[in-house]
Amino acid sequence: MAERDGEALRLAFTAVVDAGAEPPFPSLADAAVTGGRRLRRRRAAVSAAGALALTASAVVLALALGAGPGTGRTSLPPAHTGSPGPHPASPSAATPMPLPSVPSAPSRVPGAERRAASAGRH
Repeated sequence: MAERDGEALRLAFTAVVDAGAEPPFPSLADAAVTGGRRLRRRRAAVSAAGALALTASAVVLALALGAGPGTGRTSLPPAHTGSPGPHPASPSAATPMPLPSVPSAPSRVPGAERRAASAGRH
């Protein structure tokens, strides 16, 4: 009986194996190539987004610095037409005045008088 059971089991196993085609089994190399493409695409997208953000921030910074207080409209004094006003500026106001000089104090070195007096005797 064991022989019949073994024979029946072998026929059943052969029928199962021969019944249909094997399912597709992807290779490891195909998965690696696909993953590499995905990484390259992601890296390119992140690089492009970074460059775009850097350019946008540079433009905003340039516009912010360019629109400072010195670049807006400034009011200019009215143009001088005709004769000057009733009080013309005096010519002495345009020339600078010299500063008063401060007298320098004589230097006091201990024993300098004695040395000078003894030097005159020789």
